[in-house]
Amino acid sequence: MYLGEYQKGKIFYEKKEFQRAKKFAKIAFDSMPNSPAHATMYQLILGELKDVDELKRVFNLTKHNHNEAVWSNHLYVSSVYDHEKKCLF
Repeated sequence: MYLGEYQKGKIFYEKKEFQRAKKFAKIAFDSMPNSPAHATMYQLILGELKDVDELKRVFNLTKHNHNEAVWSNHLYVSSVYDHEKKCLF
């Protein structure tokens, strides 16, 4: 289930060590992209890092997911980038 990688990503995210968080969250997400927990944590980390290319990839892998949290994160990150005059999608 890659719970260990998810937990490590979450811990580093909470410590604001976003690069380290990304490493573990990516492993968890890529292993289980349909997991709302893995997807939302990875989205938050990528948003902090402003990793537009990876956010696009995550969106394309999760856009079929009808989970409210996944879409809320997507819409939030999109609005932040739109506000900064950067096109996310």
